[in-house]
Amino acid sequence: MRKAGSKLHWHGRSALVVLALAAAVLGLLVLNSSAKAVPPPFPTFATTDVSDTDCLANSDIESTFGVEDDPWPAAMYDVQISFTPNEWGVAAGKDVPIGAIVGKLHPTATLGWFNNPCSAAYGGTLTFWFDPLINCTIDKSQTVSFAAQFGDTNGNGIPDGCDKWPEFLNTMFPGLTPVARHAGFQNVSGAQLSLNFLTFKPGTNIPSTAAPGVPSLSSSLGYVAMSVLNDPTAPLVKNQITDNCPPLSTETTYYGLTRDNTMTGPDESGFAWRTNPASAGTYIFNGYTSSIRDADEDGIDNALDTCPHIANVGNPRIMYSGDPDNDGLDSACDPTPNVKTNGNDHDGDGFPNRQDNCPLVDNEGQDDEDFDGIGDACDQDDWNGDGDTVDDPGEPTGLRSNVPDGDKAVVWFESEVEISGPSCLALGEMPTPTPTPTVVAVDTDGDTVPDDVEELYGSDPEDADSTPEHLDFDPDTCTDGVDNDGDGLTDDDDPGCAVVEVTPTPTPTAEGEAEYCSPVFPGTYNGLVRIDGQPAASGYEVTASIDGAQWGSALVSGGRYALDIPDHLPTVPPCFEGGTITFELDGMTCTPTADWASGIHNVDLSCAAAAPPVTPPVTPTPAVTPVVKPAVTPAVTPTPTATPPATPTTVPPTGAGGLSGSSSGLPLWGMALASWAGLMIIAGLGTLVAG
Repeated sequence: MRKAGSKLHWHGRSALVVLALAAAVLGLLVLNSSAKAVPPPFPTFATTDVSDTDCLANSDIESTFGVEDDPWPAAMYDVQISFTPNEWGVAAGKDVPIGAIVGKLHPTATLGWFNNPCSAAYGGTLTFWFDPLINCTIDKSQTVSFAAQFGDTNGNGIPDGCDKWPEFLNTMFPGLTPVARHAGFQNVSGAQLSLNFLTFKPGTNIPSTAAPGVPSLSSSLGYVAMSVLNDPTAPLVKNQITDNCPPLSTETTYYGLTRDNTMTGPDESGFAWRTNPASAGTYIFNGYTSSIRDADEDGIDNALDTCPHIANVGNPRIMYSGDPDNDGLDSACDPTPNVKTNGNDHDGDGFPNRQDNCPLVDNEGQDDEDFDGIGDACDQDDWNGDGDTVDDPGEPTGLRSNVPDGDKAVVWFESEVEISGPSCLALGEMPTPTPTPTVVAVDTDGDTVPDDVEELYGSDPEDADSTPEHLDFDPDTCTDGVDNDGDGLTDDDDPGCAVVEVTPTPTPTAEGEAEYCSPVFPGTYNGLVRIDGQPAASGYEVTASIDGAQWGSALVSGGRYALDIPDHLPTVPPCFEGGTITFELDGMTCTPTADWASGIHNVDLSCAAAAPPVTPPVTPTPAVTPVVKPAVTPAVTPTPTATPPATPTTVPPTGAGGLSGSSSGLPLWGMALASWAGLMIIAGLGTLVAG
């Protein structure tokens, strides 16, 4: 019964929580059996609902998720993944203002405090709000540390961890860029908390740096959603929460339309965040979750079990049960069951027995290489593959088989959502477009800045010299990447350029009606990517073009890609009309091509690196007798010694306190909260991510 400290941080490994969008448990599936063959009890629950069931409505999505404690014993969860159906509209983060409010989250957790039993009976219930959750950048060009992400250096009312990309996410998701990211930031009694949600394209596989052991994910499941609490890559933080245990529950709401963030200047409300499908029908939100392992099959998961290799005598939820000296160690393995040794820290390493992942062996680092909830110092794995845990003569020392101890329970969820209403279309029918009003800019003084913009900034429309400097520019150079107006921003990033862009007036038809491009249901293309027969490494970019125009792109992850075509739509002619898709991989031509159609399509790509240029043969030049001149000794300019580029060293931020703990390094969720005794952690924030 331990390890809110250690299990909330597996020695710098990921504290990823992938949040479940689900209801209706399909059943328990036993996976990755290792030491034992019986999974622990794992009662879970989940529900999903929408506030408006009409087609194409920007409906709020509401959900609950939790782990029950009946029947006891019951394991906590280790990994969760949620999927939003492809038919749902999931906004790209770049299409929504940074800082816009997109939802809220409310957890209720059961904790073990100060080495006491894991039960609400001893004050171990905690509730909290992450409200608001705001849309954040997915641009990785500017990064920020965990400690610095809570600041607001540019004074725009948005935390720097939202304006910039948190560094630790690169460690957890190397080479992956989400479709969208939103986050919550809180300061509670001096404790800084961050909660990042990442939404990836369908078919994105979870890297082992974030969630070891997660199976390959089919793009037919939909968008993949996951979240990260605080910085899981940071050093372990000791705290007064010694256990993270069932029951837990969370309530989450995601808004169909964004809401205004009153901490910022602009109004960010009214942008689509989630959109119901266009056609009536029953849609299934899938979810995946697994429990923490149980090595001794006593029903108490390894992270909670102070005797993980021997069945417990008592109940870790009850004071003195199987623990006559009340030190947190069950009598099944306590060497001094009637006498406390070193108080509540038997091995004297600074971690209370219930928090320590090796309570009988000094292991201040709390290392757990195989993520099974049992520290390396006391893990009974076969070290050298020869059937024992001894470094025999001639064997390499310190090697492990890294086989997690105990089995885990796996649950797949299905949650059915019925969509119907007056806006619904027959399957395959195209919606009637709603024309967007055209804004015609009037520029009476000819300075290229519309009159209404000049009036907004207090300028006289008739006086070009009164135009504010940051708006006075040449529109022909607005996208040349140069700071033409000297305001410190390149013009393609300058608000002054954005505000003068004029929506073109649609061309009238013979009947006098404006022409608009009809919306198109995108086609999702996914599959394997190979370069000269070998799987492509993560980080390559696949692009898809039709008639020379690019209509989609995606980064390779785990040798696979998944992209939507089109991933953007024009509103006025020329419109998207489909055609033959040609694929490229960082400039390399890929085969085969594909005929565009809506729906999901599996296309495995074979890409070939460009052939090296052919050097033409050189015709020998007839020898010419040189004219000999007097030798002149040139002045020698010292050649500077080239300094090789430094190999970047990742230094995990100190004191950030990644909150995690599970056999795969994923959270049982914790949310840090400060009390007089130190940093406290709310366990189990699993919840819905609608996308």
